[in-house]
Amino acid sequence: MGIYKSHKRQFQLKNANKIRLEKHQKNLLLQEQSASTNEVSTNEATNKVSTNKAATNEVSTEHNRLTLMIHKLPKKDILPATNLISIMKYPKGPNLGDIISPYLQRKMYNYLIQTLYKRQVSHQSLKESNVLLEKNKKLHQKNTASCKTNSITWTTNTI
Repeated sequence: MGIYKSHKRQFQLKNANKIRLEKHQKNLLLQEQSASTNEVSTNEATNKVSTNKAATNEVSTEHNRLTLMIHKLPKKDILPATNLISIMKYPKGPNLGDIISPYLQRKMYNYLIQTLYKRQVSHQSLKESNVLLEKNKKLHQKNTASCKTNSITWTTNTI
């Protein structure tokens, strides 16, 4: 199991470095294109670079927010949090390895809330409810019997 985790982390690290390198190459390519083209004005080139910087700033602020949340976790919650992140991924299909969508995460959370926190039925509570049902049934039978006798006496008195 330990070997698997170390290989998994190495694989994740390689993928992260690969993505980082691709982003860096794209930024370099955009800079070269903006410098080489004479048709594009300097204002348009700076707008392209600023939009790229704005997008990377948004991503970096999300990363900062996530790391801040992780640093605030108590020690006892770190292992469950890493387990949660590793489990909340699509197990197969075209999204294999991607984190499950927030919509599905919310549905799973609501399902857990509905099932985990339901009133637990014990043997004693079942007995009590059964006694109440029996009493209710007897009262219903008495009520129907009294209604029948009242209707019979009412019909005989009217004739």
